[in-house]
Amino acid sequence: MKDSYRPPEYPRREPSFEGLTTRELGMNIALASFSVLFLATLIACLVIRSETDNWRNAETPGLPLGLGLSTLLLVVLSAVLYRADRLLLRNAVDSFRFHLQAALGLGLVFLVTQGANTMSVLLGASLEGVRTLAIYSFFLLTGLHALHVLGGVVALLFLTGAREYSSSKREGVVLVRRYWDFLLAVWLVMMAAFAIF
Repeated sequence: MKDSYRPPEYPRREPSFEGLTTRELGMNIALASFSVLFLATLIACLVIRSETDNWRNAETPGLPLGLGLSTLLLVVLSAVLYRADRLLLRNAVDSFRFHLQAALGLGLVFLVTQGANTMSVLLGASLEGVRTLAIYSFFLLTGLHALHVLGGVVALLFLTGAREYSSSKREGVVLVRRYWDFLLAVWLVMMAAFAIF
């Protein structure tokens, strides 16, 4: 009897990124891409600001006071997600779910607050007939951030709808928490840039 053909055995390929799951790698790539997007937008605004005379004038409305509330909401949201993750580590699933829902609520309130801030600036600029680059930059940066916040709210919706979470199955929670921490960091950098603008 003839021997049947056996394909050559190849050694098992080792992962390219030790210690990272595919989802973690994907999140790291996404956050790096978003960082480049926000950084490029901020640099463009700073370059335009340094080279134009029409950045702002006496009638340009100041920053809305609601930005302080928006900052506080993001700080609290990140703290609530951190607490939710700690609760999940202890398998306190009911408390974890409560904190997850609270984070979702805070994300939605942030979007509403940002809508009010945008309307405040828009109304102030319209009443004065102001068309300066400072206002357009404010809308560009906060709008870009709001789109990413909307993505974070959708992720929180998925998390709250998921049934199976435990201390050994929490990767989704960790990744969403990392994403919201990123949004907070970007927001704080934007607030610092607005102070310079």
